[in-house]
Amino acid sequence: PRTEPNLPFFKTEAVQRSLERLLLTWSYRNPASGYVQGMNDLVALLYMIFLKPHAQDSGIDVLSEDNLFIVEADVFWCFSS
Repeated sequence: PRTEPNLPFFKTEAVQRSLERLLLTWSYRNPASGYVQGMNDLVALLYMIFLKPHAQDSGIDVLSEDNLFIVEADVFWCFSS
């Protein structure tokens, strides 16, 4: 809920679940550092970058779960590298 509170897109349940999964998985895979404050801001920026190609056709409000999963995977890969 604290990630980009001014953008309605980040308030949707599907996106919040996606961000939670992404950050939780990252922290499990990186126990030495775990989650630290500010990671959600970096992930939100990457999320918007990877989301753009999927949102151009239909708009950000009508994205499918499949597109959100693709974006989530791309963000996780980039964030983990």
